[in-house]
Amino acid sequence: MSVFRRYGQVMPKKLQGHPIDTDGQAVTKSMCAVAVRQHSTPVEAAATAFYPHQAKRPSLSVQSLTTPIVSLALLITTMCLCAAQQGSAQAGPAATATPNTPPLQVGSPIPDEVWDMPLQVVNHPDGKETITLADYKDKLIILDFWATWCIPCIKSLQKLDTLQGQFGDGLAVIPTTYEDAGKSADFFKEKGWSLPTAVSENILKEYFPYQSIPHQVWIKDGKVLTIAGPEYASADYIAKVLQGEDVDFDHKIEVEFDKSKPLFLDGNGGDGSNMIYQSVISGRLNARISGMTWPSRSHILVYNYSIHMLYKTAIDYLELMPFTNDRYIIYEVDDTLRYRINPQLVPSSEQSDLLQWATENEYCYNLVLPDGANKTDVSKRMLQDLNEFFGMYQNITVAVEKRNIMALAIVKSESYQDISTKGGEGIRKFDMDRGVLTLKNQTLKPLISRMNVALDYRPKIGLEPYTYPIVDETGIKSNIDLTISADFGDVGSVKAALNKYGLDLVEKITPVEMIVFKYDNQPNK
Repeated sequence: MSVFRRYGQVMPKKLQGHPIDTDGQAVTKSMCAVAVRQHSTPVEAAATAFYPHQAKRPSLSVQSLTTPIVSLALLITTMCLCAAQQGSAQAGPAATATPNTPPLQVGSPIPDEVWDMPLQVVNHPDGKETITLADYKDKLIILDFWATWCIPCIKSLQKLDTLQGQFGDGLAVIPTTYEDAGKSADFFKEKGWSLPTAVSENILKEYFPYQSIPHQVWIKDGKVLTIAGPEYASADYIAKVLQGEDVDFDHKIEVEFDKSKPLFLDGNGGDGSNMIYQSVISGRLNARISGMTWPSRSHILVYNYSIHMLYKTAIDYLELMPFTNDRYIIYEVDDTLRYRINPQLVPSSEQSDLLQWATENEYCYNLVLPDGANKTDVSKRMLQDLNEFFGMYQNITVAVEKRNIMALAIVKSESYQDISTKGGEGIRKFDMDRGVLTLKNQTLKPLISRMNVALDYRPKIGLEPYTYPIVDETGIKSNIDLTISADFGDVGSVKAALNKYGLDLVEKITPVEMIVFKYDNQPNK
């Protein structure tokens, strides 16, 4: 068993954890087990297959699945119902070259217009406001496309800033962003970086189009040496290039993929003009990105997610339970299957190749419902589709069940003070620097959410994980006013802060709504 340590993940705002994505890539036939049921004509084709969860995931071609194997129960369903009107309009495309600006490839010579293009910069050590790439023509140039909201970009820039100081005149790191000068200058000043950065930049990305950031372009001896992610930006690789050694780069491949449209339509499998309803589950896209998007209220697209993240997404939007952190999940399956469901469960001794794990265990899900459907309808259908598919393919099912387990309960003590709200505008504010959570006219849910986030972070900073779910057993029905100053990753610290209000944190066995992964033992599965 091997597990992927992901670089540069986009996570959706609601479900952080996933390389920053501006567009996707096409699926190869060897990467997905596909069964199709299509109703764009009176002819219906269907195929299903079942593989025990112990078996290695097979590679199946679309052609091999056109013959029905078991029944019409679907692994992947695509329904195209003819409609008189064209489907929803395509959203704006990701950064791509214009017809007059062919993208530069690895090995391409840099044209004069790129060398001489004026780039507006901030944070230049000599106070310059514009530079050109020609200013650095005799150096190894690393263009680094970034954004202030991209956490992997920030980590990469921190490293690049150090490398620039280490290699001096032999290296020219030039970060570039579409964001404006003021925002970028303030950001670099806050981080204490010495690098200059190109700002408000929308031309270079036409020559070097990308769908995920960090996106780095290495230029040496007048040519594109490599187009890569941040994994090659190290002292070892830079030294080899500067010394004239050959480096076997794994060049980054960008393939056009429009997330505003259903998979396999209009470049992803058709034009989508008559499509009204579609449900698709596929294997992993050949792209180092993952995330989710809602192009409309009736359309969700999730790409390159583990099984456990797919289910958490559906349950979260259905609001079947208030929290979906991993401490609210029970696995009633063997270790082999647990490791395929959630990479975080794989022992560190078995973690090595993330890409291999992802190829075998990540999936994409696309659902489009008819106009008028809402997020609840979509999430309910998504949960049904997941149970249908993974019940067949992995012999598992997932449900939300109340279980008597050890939990951390927020309770009233004898010294309880009435914290009922005094009314007014609802306020939920967290001051990260001071560790202060302010709630006005709110429930206790934001407090539990803040604790969940902080407790989830404990293992990342070398602290013992805290695995008990947190529940509200105060019985408080009204909204509250509450200000808590504490280390929210320390149960004792939060307990002391709550005690001031006559509230307490108690570890006890109590009924808790849990997400349960278990074997699906239904007949004919």
